[in-house]
Amino acid sequence: MAGEIADGDALAVLTRALVRQLPDWCIRAKFSSQYISAKSFSGALASRRVVARGIERADPRPYTAADDPSAIDTGRLPVTAAYSLPIAIAAGELRLVQAVNTVESEFVAVVDLSRSILAGFFEPWVTPAPAYDVIKVPPLFYAVAAYVYLAAGLGFRLRVICSQGFHTHEERSSNVASLLDATVRRMRAAMLDAQRTANANQALVEPFNLAFALRAVLGVRVRSVVLVVSDFLDPVTDYARFLTEAACRHYVILADLASTVDRDFPVPKWFDRESQRVELREGARHLELNTLPHSIPRQRVRVWNADRLNDYKALRQIARATNAVYHGVGAARWSTQPRFNDFLRCYMTALRQLQALR
Repeated sequence: MAGEIADGDALAVLTRALVRQLPDWCIRAKFSSQYISAKSFSGALASRRVVARGIERADPRPYTAADDPSAIDTGRLPVTAAYSLPIAIAAGELRLVQAVNTVESEFVAVVDLSRSILAGFFEPWVTPAPAYDVIKVPPLFYAVAAYVYLAAGLGFRLRVICSQGFHTHEERSSNVASLLDATVRRMRAAMLDAQRTANANQALVEPFNLAFALRAVLGVRVRSVVLVVSDFLDPVTDYARFLTEAACRHYVILADLASTVDRDFPVPKWFDRESQRVELREGARHLELNTLPHSIPRQRVRVWNADRLNDYKALRQIARATNAVYHGVGAARWSTQPRFNDFLRCYMTALRQLQALR
C-alpha cells in the first residue's frame, strides 16, 4: 500500500479530490451532527477564555469644557461636583468615558505547509510501513476544513494564515464557503509547488517555518481562538517562545498531524545490514533540510526518535502550562484516499474541542 502514494501524480490526484469534496462534506457533517451541534452551540457564544462580541470601554480621562456632558462618568462623581461643577472640572476630578470600541473575537487558523507534511510523496519510508502510518495530507485538509467551518457557525470572524518557508499568506472573508475554497486551493498549490521544487533540486533546503508562522499570530490584538495545524516536527527550541506567548495571549488549539511513526521510526535490526545500506529520500530525518537519498543506520534512527520524543514532551508541557488544547490528529489512522467517514471523525473531534469555548 505504501507504493500507492509514491507515484508522482498521487499528490495532485489526492488534493484535487479533497478540494472538490470538502465543501460538500462540511454541509453533510453539519447535518450528521445537527443534534449534538444544536445542544452544544445554541445561543450566543459566552466564554471566559475569549473576548465575546460586544463593546469595550476605552480608558477614561479628565473631562474638559469642550467635551459632551453626556459622556461624564456618573458612576464616579466626586464630592466636589455636588457643590460646584466648574470647580470639579477645573480640578480635573470629573472623568470622561470615551467612545466605546466594538471588539470581536477572531478564529485564526495557522496552517503549517512545511515540506515534512509531504512525507510519503517523495518515497515510501520503509517497505513494511503502511501508507496510513505515513500520510498526513488528508488529515491536514480535514482539520482545517472542520475547524474553520465550525468556527464560522459560532459567529467568529475568520482568518487563515498559510505558512511555508519564510512566507505567509493571509485569507480573510465573512463568507465561510469562499474562504474555505480559497484556503484549500492555496494549500494544494503550495504543496504541489513544494513537491516539484524538491524533485527538481533534491539538495534544496527549506527553512523551518513554524516559529515564523506563530509570530504572525502575535499581531492579533484581541484575545481570540488560534488553531495551529502542524506536525510539530520542527525543533521545539525554534518555536517554543512564540508558542508560549501566543498561548498566553489567546485560546490555542494544537492540531498535531504527526503520526506515531514520525516520532518512533522503526529501528532496523542489528543483523539487518541490507536495510541500513538502502538510501531513501525520506525516513528519520527533517525533509526541510534536503530530500537527497541517504542511508538510515540504527544509531541515526535512535537519535531521531529520542530527539522527537523530547520535543513532543516539551510541546505537551507548554500546552499544559498555558492551558492550550492538544488534539492529536495524526495519532489516528487515515485512509490514503478521501473518505467522508474519516472527515466526519475529524469533524466530531473538532466539535468536542470547540465545546470548551462555552
